[in-house]
Amino acid sequence: MKKLMLTSALAGLVIASGANAQTTITGEMRVTHKAISSKPATSTTSGRGFGTEQQINFANKGKLNVGGLDYAAGFSLENDAAQTTTLFNENNYIDITNASSGTTLSFSIDHIQRNDSDRSAANIFGFAPSEYSSSGPSGSLLSATPGPGVGQSQSIALLQDVGKFGKFSYAYAPSLTDKAAESGILVTGQSNSEAATEGTEESAYEVGFVGSLGVTGLTVDAFKSKQEKMGTNSVKAEGET
Repeated sequence: MKKLMLTSALAGLVIASGANAQTTITGEMRVTHKAISSKPATSTTSGRGFGTEQQINFANKGKLNVGGLDYAAGFSLENDAAQTTTLFNENNYIDITNASSGTTLSFSIDHIQRNDSDRSAANIFGFAPSEYSSSGPSGSLLSATPGPGVGQSQSIALLQDVGKFGKFSYAYAPSLTDKAAESGILVTGQSNSEAATEGTEESAYEVGFVGSLGVTGLTVDAFKSKQEKMGTNSVKAEGET
C-alpha cells in the first residue's frame, strides 16, 4: 500500500501541472561499421560488421501548483542492435526542481551524473577505451563501473547546481537489485512485477561532483560509491573516481 501511495503521489504531481505542461518526443538511429584485423587473425581480434542502435525519448515538463516548483518526467526506449534485455531501463526519471536555489530531487534510474559514465576523450570520437585494448574488441582497459553501479539502479537523488563551479550529487539505492522483479508469487493473484524485489544485496549510495571549477574548458569529476553487502558475498563494495 505504501508503494502504491508513493506512486500515486508522484503521478499526481505530474498530472497537476495542467496547461503548463510541455511534452516532447525525440529519437535517433545510428548505423556504424567497424573492421578490425590482426596477423595472425583470430576470432577475438579480427572481425567486421555493421552495428545499429535506435532510441526514442518521451519527456514532459512544466510547473507544479506547489511552491512554484518545476518538474520534468520521462523515459527512453533503447534498442542496442538485437536487444536481449529490457528496453525500458534507460533514463527513467521524475525530477522536481527549485530553480531559484538550483536544487533538484530526482527519482530515477540511468539519469543523473554518475560514476560509471564514460568520460574518456576517445569516446568523443566514437571509440570506447575497450577498443584500444591489446586483446582486441573483447578486452577492456578501464572498468566501466568502478564500485557499485548505483546509477543503474532505481534511486532517490539530490542534486545541487553551483553555477559555473559545477554540480554536486548524492544518490541512494535501497537495493541494487530493486529495478528487476524477482520470480515467485507472494500473494495469490499477484503478478511478479508487484512482488518484493529486494534480494540479498544491501543498500548503496554515491556522492559525486562534475564541473569546471570555474575554469573555461576544464572538466573535473570526482565520485565515491559504497555498498554494505554485495549479493551473497559478505563483503562491502567501494569505488572511487
